[in-house]
Amino acid sequence: MSTRSYSLIAVSLFLAAVVLTATALATPTDARPSLAPVAEQQATPAGPVSQCAVGAAKAVAPESLILGESASVTLVFTHTCPPAPLPVDMVLVADQSFSMGRGQGGGLDPPPTLPPEPVTPDPSRPPPTPVPPGQTPGVGPQCVPPPFCSGSGSIRTAEPTATPTRWWQRTPTPLIRTPEPTPVQEHAGGQDKVRDVRQWVGDFVGDPVIRADFASGRLLVGFVGFNRRAVVRQNLSPDPSAVTSSANRLRAADITNIRDALREAERILNGQGARTQHGDAGRQKVIVILSDFQFCPQDVQRLGSDITVIAVGFGVDRCDTDKLQRMASSRMWAFDGGRARDVVAAYEQNIGGAGKPVAVEDLTIRDEMAAAIELQWHSWHPPTATVSGARIEWSLAAPSSPITTTYRVRPLVDGLLPVSVMAEAVYTDSLGLTGRIAFPPVHIHVTAHTPTPSPTWTPVPTPTATATNTPTSTPTPAARYLPVARKHWPPPTPTEKPCIPEEETVDVALLIDTSTSMADPTRTGGPSKMAAAVQAAQALVALLKADDQTAVIGFNAEATVLQGLTADRNAVVRALEGLADTQAVGTSIYRGLAAARAELSGPRHRPDNNRSIVLVTDGRHNDPLHGLDDVRSLAAAILADDIEIVTVGLGSDIDDDLLRDIASTPDYYFRAPDAADLFDIYREIARLIPCP
Repeated sequence: MSTRSYSLIAVSLFLAAVVLTATALATPTDARPSLAPVAEQQATPAGPVSQCAVGAAKAVAPESLILGESASVTLVFTHTCPPAPLPVDMVLVADQSFSMGRGQGGGLDPPPTLPPEPVTPDPSRPPPTPVPPGQTPGVGPQCVPPPFCSGSGSIRTAEPTATPTRWWQRTPTPLIRTPEPTPVQEHAGGQDKVRDVRQWVGDFVGDPVIRADFASGRLLVGFVGFNRRAVVRQNLSPDPSAVTSSANRLRAADITNIRDALREAERILNGQGARTQHGDAGRQKVIVILSDFQFCPQDVQRLGSDITVIAVGFGVDRCDTDKLQRMASSRMWAFDGGRARDVVAAYEQNIGGAGKPVAVEDLTIRDEMAAAIELQWHSWHPPTATVSGARIEWSLAAPSSPITTTYRVRPLVDGLLPVSVMAEAVYTDSLGLTGRIAFPPVHIHVTAHTPTPSPTWTPVPTPTATATNTPTSTPTPAARYLPVARKHWPPPTPTEKPCIPEEETVDVALLIDTSTSMADPTRTGGPSKMAAAVQAAQALVALLKADDQTAVIGFNAEATVLQGLTADRNAVVRALEGLADTQAVGTSIYRGLAAARAELSGPRHRPDNNRSIVLVTDGRHNDPLHGLDDVRSLAAAILADDIEIVTVGLGSDIDDDLLRDIASTPDYYFRAPDAADLFDIYREIARLIPCP
């Protein structure tokens, strides 16, 4: 077989694989794909993805066989779904009354401690009973309602003309007792508790646990500020920055009225924007009160059992600690001076941990055979699978883990063959969320059958009897005429060496364009040109014999040898996968051909191997130092070195004339914008390997 003939077969196989891969990945599924396995799909469904932990395993047995035998393929899908956390609607209710400030802004200063008036003891009365610390004789503990509360303990409305009277000293002279102020105002605090609330809110929404719930859409937070009136600063929102912005607008003023604030918080939780409006009855409702709890006694009450109330105190006086604990849904939700992290920990354990069971409800397992693999009819299990061309698919409802599917295949050619071009599981859980996982690729090592020669039978000569000499008389000499024939044989005509597949080997340089335009798809919605070229090249490598060698060279404005000539298929595949990392601007076909020629003529070339260059490009030569004539001259020199050149043009923006001129013959130039009928051509080429 001539060098040119064998090279044509090898490079034609690669060409068919290039165009076939671009077509199979972008056309309907009944078109058979190339031999190369497809990597796990990176596209994910829009919106939230299922949180189920899934696994996909694939195996083939036996892994090595003789051409004509079959193998069993097994796919195993496993899944475990954690409980789904219930959604949470939360409203932060922040106190911004005078007592949360630092004594500025119009609040009453705390009244000073006045010296007790002198009392003359009555000797007729018994001695007084000792009074425990913190109590006043006859009045019990010194815990009285705030000055703005009426005698019943409810808020008392101030007249618009009321003017607060402050306690102060003009001179160092003894204090003068002034009339008691009208009890409609609130004493200012001794520290800036509003600032502490702002800091607490920032720490709370910035905690990783809370951030994660915001990001997943599980947590919505509203914000209400209150003093005499309640002000809704933020309805339920998934934006943590909106919550911190609401806290930053707090300013201490006026008296405390918690009742209106709680009513507004309940309205937010049950009104527009709450998830009950969308049919989500499984949500959790939470109110967080941020205050010093200087409330009127009658205002202290617990809300309904369907709302969890968390009470967080800031500078709470001992007389108001009981109010803090009574306002919380339980003691576990009462935090006197607690850090934001303490509240987050309780939230994570008692609210964040709640959830409902989740399971996989619908599962689809699909597997598509490679071109050189034949699916054995009716070999699949479960038998409910549907088969369309080279694709087999199972649709299962409410599957239990693990799920095992099997089928049998028969390789059509020898070599290291991928079983599938695509195998994946797509599933939907009980929350309606979808997920996808790819099965790992597996290969079969197929050995061509070598007939065993029949034993040669060598006949044993039969002994013959030896004649006995009998005495005869001596004849008298006489003249005799004997006929003589002489034949002249013509010289033998040399015949072409027959193609013996096991004896034909080749060195192939895969020269692939790595310009930036190769990242564009072959067609709208299809794979990139680079992906199609790499997948097809991997298919060619899988069909090469053990003694064949492959080099991988990428070219843009420069040429890069990613892998020199080698018979190590794994090294070649790794080099092909690295081509995308070398993409850059420019298309210098001249530099690419020069690098391929140097590699095929270098020390790694095996003298007994035929040599071929397969050039794949999607653009036009644009090297400013080497023009089109330089490319044609270099191609002519390469052909003179007995190296075949096959050119492939991908897409529509290519220089047909140049690619046709530099190919070994015009038939060695192939244009591949699309190819709907290449599957039959590819199968025919695979049948003829390695001889036509």
